[in-house]
Amino acid sequence: MTPTDPTRRLPTGALVMAGLAITFMLVWSIVNWPEMAPAIMTREAAGNHGASVVPRGVTAVAMPVALLVLTVFLMAAPVWDAKLQARISSAAQQRGRGAVRVLGAALVGLSIFLGAFHVALVGMYTGADLPVEQIGGAAAGVLLTILGVHLPLARPDTAGADPTLETFRASLGPTYRAGGFAMVGLGLVTIALAVVRPALGLYVTPAGVAIIFTAMVVTAVVRTARR
Repeated sequence: MTPTDPTRRLPTGALVMAGLAITFMLVWSIVNWPEMAPAIMTREAAGNHGASVVPRGVTAVAMPVALLVLTVFLMAAPVWDAKLQARISSAAQQRGRGAVRVLGAALVGLSIFLGAFHVALVGMYTGADLPVEQIGGAAAGVLLTILGVHLPLARPDTAGADPTLETFRASLGPTYRAGGFAMVGLGLVTIALAVVRPALGLYVTPAGVAIIFTAMVVTAVVRTARR
């Protein structure tokens, strides 16, 4: 199995989107660099800790570098997955294009999220006074919505030798569709909270994601036990 295998390669559109986002963030940093304060204090000194100061150079490249690292990781993930499947099962494994399409969607969502967050962070140095919580929350909602739309494509479609594992996979498959709808709903709620109660979204969103995936796994386990 080679990297040219379409089932192991991220969609070209997703990679182009990531490249454009990285380029945009770097250009945004360069354009705003003269107006950026040398550093900002993110936490004042108190008690046993000193003041936390972040230089503009760190913020200027943090999000572009983060997206670059995530892009490389997501590109390598299908290859690593194929090698892992080959180790744990002697049966033929074939996930199809669905899994890499989900990874591609995740990369698109991360490009939007990190790009928007980067603009908000740079604004903290230029005095633009952008609503960081609102921008970050709305971008996170868009990310969740994109993932929710594509989540059903991630349902397992491999054939393995372990009957119990295959029963669990068969039971888990149908939950991806319901989980996708729930994720889309959570994304829309996150966007709404970013507008009216951004601080509340910091608790609702991660809790919602945890509940959705926990419910998917628990449902699959219960269905497996009943078979």
